[in-house]
Amino acid sequence: MGIEKPHPEIFRVVLQHATPQGGTRADECVHVGDELYCDYHGARAAGMHALLIRRHGADSEGEHKEEGEQLRDVNAVPGLLAILDWVKQQNAMS
Repeated sequence: MGIEKPHPEIFRVVLQHATPQGGTRADECVHVGDELYCDYHGARAAGMHALLIRRHGADSEGEHKEEGEQLRDVNAVPGLLAILDWVKQQNAMS
């Protein structure tokens, strides 16, 4: 496609093809990833919700962590089950 994360356009292309009806609104979606810049900030720039996985202990070994990364104001979750909790919380607020 000639574009890749973190460019917001790649997220928009995915949203356009997300449903057979021709797309999904960015604010109705959450992107979950383990790269702060490409995954989290890329999705946010496209208008999506974003969650950054930051596991603890041995489970965190495969994550793409940046040295000195600043996670203040970043929605970080400690694992996949926490994503479900986040979705439930969002649904309860709407």
